Amino acid sequence: MGPEFGVGLSYTWRRYTNFPWDDSVGMTSADYVERTYTPPAANCPAGARCETVEYWEPSIPMPSRHVATNRPDADRRYHGIEIAARKRMSHGWMMTGSLSLNDVREYFRSPRAYEDPTNIDKLNGRQWSAGADARWLVKLSGAYTLPWRRVRLAGVYEAREGRAWSPAIQTPARANSAGIATVLLDPMGEVRLPVVRSLDAGASLPVRMGPVRLTATVDVFNLMNANTVLRRERIQNAATANQATLIVGPRVVRLGVKATW
Repeated sequence: MGPEFGVGLSYTWRRYTNFPWDDSVGMTSADYVERTYTPPAANCPAGARCETVEYWEPSIPMPSRHVATNRPDADRRYHGIEIAARKRMSHGWMMTGSLSLNDVREYFRSPRAYEDPTNIDKLNGRQWSAGADARWLVKLSGAYTLPWRRVRLAGVYEAREGRAWSPAIQTPARANSAGIATVLLDPMGEVRLPVVRSLDAGASLPVRMGPVRLTATVDVFNLMNANTVLRRERIQNAATANQATLIVGPRVVRLGVKATW
């Protein structure tokens, strides 16, 4: 756009197939039957969602033999757009900014793509369960040099959508050695944790002492001291249901001195 300012736009599309899969010998999704389960009220703390869920369990014993193969009729698709702008350092200031939009979805095209039908209705065509991160991300950074003693101020701001959060119910042990099922209550990606915002700032002051150049710095991370929840217990029929297990780190101030000669 000019000698000091530029913008960019990129689009990415990917399709993944032939995922590794351990296929149970002699069992298909047709060998599962549907069941319902309502968690006892005693297992559900206040505020938990302990509704009746549907899950599936095998009607025949689980096979002991498996075949390592590729999963049929399953694929994953990614769409991504990034818009970026940059102002190079001139006239005492610089700036960069970007906006990223991402969408990753997984598809199960037929019953051949799975054995256990539990949660397929919550996963098929929805955001990929193993990569349900932010669908949008905004970054802005800049620096400005004051005329007074060449003091430099800098800052970085970032905002992103909260991670997908999937509240779920754990069932009793299923028949035929199928184990416990974790049943999602909402389609993957539909419920999310709060938007995460962070602001870091810093300042530096250069001082010359003979042949030695000293630079005093102060950096402040999480300037606003945000305590946004990053992770929360999702099992609703657990004693710790919905409790926060990870939050953004607290404000940190760092002082430093660098010497060059």
